[in-house]
Amino acid sequence: MADARDIATVDEAAWNEAVARATVLRRLAGQERLSRAVVLEACRELGVKRARLYQLLRAYRTRPVTSSLVNRATGSRAGARRLSAAVEALIDEAIQTFYRTWQKPSVNALHKEVRRLCWQKGVRAPSWHAVRARVKTIDPKDLVTDREGAKAARDRFRPVPGQYRADHAFEGHCHVRQE
Repeated sequence: MADARDIATVDEAAWNEAVARATVLRRLAGQERLSRAVVLEACRELGVKRARLYQLLRAYRTRPVTSSLVNRATGSRAGARRLSAAVEALIDEAIQTFYRTWQKPSVNALHKEVRRLCWQKGVRAPSWHAVRARVKTIDPKDLVTDREGAKAARDRFRPVPGQYRADHAFEGHCHVRQE
């Protein structure tokens, strides 16, 4: 359920749902024992299953305020890192010394190198997906600079003067301005 610090970020629809839940759960929270009929009726009113109703009831009894019934996002925040600082450092080291070289190793080869470094340090190796996620954060221009040189990066990433124009469907020509 939502924390008191998050109340300002709750949208109106979620708050209205929490208010509707509070009216039903306030009735139930005062009762010592709940009959099956009362529970099923509350489930029908709220549109939840029995296990979810008991979760909401527990949250409301713990903190009997409407904000305790606001749904919160599940899972990790986007962009959150779950690897230890030691493993992150090993991945960064492998990217700098192994991946960003003129040999242009693949992500698979980088993952093998990271696994080797982790084995040497006695730490658990990250998954291939975790290594690839770190590679995807590298600026492509910086990667080309490190792998192929500054001239290649300038040639590949500099803006190209001109404009694209299509006079007919499926036609595309680049008309370069002469200056």
